[in-house]
Amino acid sequence: MFPDGFQNHALLDEDTIPGGLLIDILYDLTLTKDGGVTVAAANQEMQGRMLNAIGLLHLLQDERFNSMKKLVENLHIFRDLVAEKCMEYTSDELLALLREVEVPCAKCLTRDEVLAQEQLSANDSVSIVDHPHLGTLRIVRAPPRFGGERLEPSRPTPAHGEHTDSVLSSFGVPADRIEALKSEEVIG
Repeated sequence: MFPDGFQNHALLDEDTIPGGLLIDILYDLTLTKDGGVTVAAANQEMQGRMLNAIGLLHLLQDERFNSMKKLVENLHIFRDLVAEKCMEYTSDELLALLREVEVPCAKCLTRDEVLAQEQLSANDSVSIVDHPHLGTLRIVRAPPRFGGERLEPSRPTPAHGEHTDSVLSSFGVPADRIEALKSEEVIG
């Protein structure tokens, strides 16, 4: 089941009304003074705890937001109000407030911060390889391990036309025909 990210294609009953994806509603980036966080206040009770923590509990009394249905209908207005308030905090300040009231949240990292994460190194998740056309290249390794073994990257993506001769040969095209196609500029 994956209704949070694919609900408009997963919920098939005739009375289903396509709408905004729950994954976008629940896990959007929230900007702060110095970056951003993601907050997963996935139900009305968590919304209340979040709003109380940042001093906006009165929004739940507002008839535009006093039920999850109304909240979703007026989400853009609600988000604007919450976003404005969150800009008063640094990411660490906002995370501390939300964690204190047990609202799931996490800091959004920059690319450099992601690459510096100790867990990436501990899991050997990123490797540096020599690529024949691009030079030194950072790659993300396949996460799953089967029987303790991880799938290793095979070869790099070929350059345009790099394997044309071998592909055509494998289909039985004679070498002289391949050369003729090259001279006619049909293939490169």
